[in-house]
Amino acid sequence: MAQQSDILKAIQVFTSKWVKEMKALVPVRSGKLQESIQSVDRPEPIVSMLYYGQFVDQGTRYIKGNSITPFIGDGFDRAFKETKDEFSDEVFKQIEKQLDKTFK
Repeated sequence: MAQQSDILKAIQVFTSKWVKEMKALVPVRSGKLQESIQSVDRPEPIVSMLYYGQFVDQGTRYIKGNSITPFIGDGFDRAFKETKDEFSDEVFKQIEKQLDKTFK
């Protein structure tokens, strides 16, 4: 069984890489959205950004097609691939179990 400290460390490492990947992928006009992407360490890390980041990522009825830049999900996937090799499978199984509980 993976220890709680190992799981928290894995989540913190993943979150910092996710933020880095999102900042690299987000389209930049003024730079405000890019600067706002950050992680806040509480008992568990939380990712935050300006409210309109979701519209840039997913689009709206006015923002369609090539104007959509899915930087949140793509950044998540890249960070997951990078982080997965750094920690044991057991740690990731515990993290997946925790995510399943949280989002069901």
